[in-house]
Amino acid sequence: MHLTRFTDLSLRVLMYLTFKNRTSLVTVNELAQKFKWSRNHIVKVAHFMNARGWIVSFRGRGGGIRLARDPSEYRIGDLVRQLEGGDEPLIDCENPRCTFFEACRFRFIKDEASEAFYSKLNDYTLSSLALTPEAQGLFGRLSEEARANGSDKFSTRMLIRPRASRKHDDF
Repeated sequence: MHLTRFTDLSLRVLMYLTFKNRTSLVTVNELAQKFKWSRNHIVKVAHFMNARGWIVSFRGRGGGIRLARDPSEYRIGDLVRQLEGGDEPLIDCENPRCTFFEACRFRFIKDEASEAFYSKLNDYTLSSLALTPEAQGLFGRLSEEARANGSDKFSTRMLIRPRASRKHDDF
């Protein structure tokens, strides 16, 4: 299974929001700079997450985004399932209909494996991923580096070119 770059960036944003104090807002520019990803991509991710109620966004000067709920309420499997297109099959055996459709057991095996994947991911929450002592130490170091480097400047340089995905094809 291959997760899209949209899913990758979305999970990174959610983990970053988990690190930040829940009362402080994070700007799109801050996220674009932290992840060295284009501002437009971050806006698309934020819009997707806001539409699903995962984050709350505030416009204007002093605006930004933050998690809508406590990080322990976000199950990773549920997030990834929605980011990857909901209940779309991993491989669509029906469109076009496969020659082996009637006799093949692979379609059942792949569905079972996919459910096991999401179920295992649901053993974890944003809290369990981002609030470990190691993660907190890393976040502290990154915050110090950002302050030392004067991170108020926004860079539009993009280091990773995302591939097109099913649901987010212009990303």
